[in-house]
Amino acid sequence: NGRSFWGEVTYRQLQKGESVYYLAVINKIDNVRKSEQRAAQYKQRFGVLVDHASMGIIETDGHAQIININRFALNLFGYSKREIINKKIELLIPERLHNHHVYHRDEYISQPKNRPRGVGIDLFEIKKDGTEFPVEVSLSNYVRNGNQYVIAFISDISIRKNSEVEIKKLNDVLEE
Repeated sequence: NGRSFWGEVTYRQLQKGESVYYLAVINKIDNVRKSEQRAAQYKQRFGVLVDHASMGIIETDGHAQIININRFALNLFGYSKREIINKKIELLIPERLHNHHVYHRDEYISQPKNRPRGVGIDLFEIKKDGTEFPVEVSLSNYVRNGNQYVIAFISDISIRKNSEVEIKKLNDVLEE
């Protein structure tokens, strides 16, 4: 019909007596190719969604090494992607909280489940310049090819915490 298609060609050499023949086997793989293209489009859309999210998103492997981070988180922490990929997540935790964090991280890895974190607890992160700031962190996890991964969704709650302090001051003044 004259229409082109995606195909895979395999050649086989055949010999009969002194004559050599070549057999070309053509397999039509349009459906495979279309599936690959759809998968690539979904991956690209997902990447755009994550990269343009208005909260920090960090993905770590089962050894707590950062394997992916979105733009919002890079801006939030002040790092470039090159500076942070393959570093331990504790790079973003104030040093005074490392032991506490490692304990809870290991506990989470041993019994993973999707859960909001930081509700009712004061959590802090640290920027590249050493500035600490309060956060809420929600965790999610998944397993791929037998390896465990954790995704952290990070929200800077500095404005809310500052507002709470101001409201408390106002309440104290009113009570006096």
